[in-house]
Amino acid sequence: MTKQPKWTQGPWVYREIPFNKDGLTGFTVNTGDAETEICEISPKPNPVAVNIENARLIAAAPELFGAAQLALQIAEHTIRSEFDGPSNSPTLNAMMAELDPVRAALSKARGEAQ
Repeated sequence: MTKQPKWTQGPWVYREIPFNKDGLTGFTVNTGDAETEICEISPKPNPVAVNIENARLIAAAPELFGAAQLALQIAEHTIRSEFDGPSNSPTLNAMMAELDPVRAALSKARGEAQ
């Protein structure tokens, strides 16, 4: 049975937070209503441009997880319905194995793997 994720529901957004010391800029990722802080991205050691990209990726995580789940379901269904052969065929198994990176990423997000 697949463990259901228990993270804070999205959407998540990122916001710039100025650090007065040294004029540096960091970021927070919060829920869309700003009620819950998901994480804070320190202004060091990365350049601001890298921190912005990290914040964007983290903020997109709930939507990316949902999109990956849906894509996996559609791909598995399409492969099974379009494949004209036995269910234990090496060809079918190879096609389904192509989806293993998606399965692994979802598993990692659920905390089932590292």
